[in-house]
Amino acid sequence: MFCPKCGNQLPDGSAFCGKCGAKLGTSKGVTPAVGVAGSAPSTPTAPNAASSRSAASAVASTKISPLAMAAAVLAAVAVVLSLLPWLEVDPMVSAASGYAGGFASLLGADEGSFSFDESYAVWALPSFAGAFGDYASLYGTLGGEGADSASALVGGAAWGCLLLWLAGVVLLVLGAVGLAKSGRRGALVAGGIVMAVCVAVFCGLSELLDGIATATAFPMACLVVSIAAAVCALAARKG
Repeated sequence: MFCPKCGNQLPDGSAFCGKCGAKLGTSKGVTPAVGVAGSAPSTPTAPNAASSRSAASAVASTKISPLAMAAAVLAAVAVVLSLLPWLEVDPMVSAASGYAGGFASLLGADEGSFSFDESYAVWALPSFAGAFGDYASLYGTLGGEGADSASALVGGAAWGCLLLWLAGVVLLVLGAVGLAKSGRRGALVAGGIVMAVCVAVFCGLSELLDGIATATAFPMACLVVSIAAAVCALAARKG
């Protein structure tokens, strides 16, 4: 560039002439915009497409399939059925309970707990076994044979059924919760199997109580629903 006053050649962009001191106009260049810290402003970055797809697939994987939902509902129904009365005492046996206690006291035997309830759920089977044991003891006092072995069989079956029932209920509840939260179905399948074994033990107990008490329809209903829950869980896992 040249000074407009004296014609002296100057470097481009000079503000004053070094020869005559004339003030020169600044160049009309475009200066880059700067940010707060003196750097160029940042531009918004586009979202990562891969991370978006992975997040969408994670959400889709947590959705519960219809079969898994059916398994959780069936597990809840099985738990409800397991709480209902599984054993009905014969009305004649229940009515004779008070007379048996009085008769035992006349013989000098411990009156004990001869009173039978009208029905028993699985968790109440040990109390039934206790009353049955008192009757077996009275029967042995009267000279009957095999009273102790019968009492031991009934008591062992009652407690075994109770323990299996507790394990089955816990597994079914944990399985339904795990299915809803994380999709894990192992506990639910195990609960259905354990509940099936529990019903099998109960059926053996009911055979021992022929003439004293009979099974209701609830144990078999619990068995069917528990197996259906386990099958639905396995089918949902394969799908």
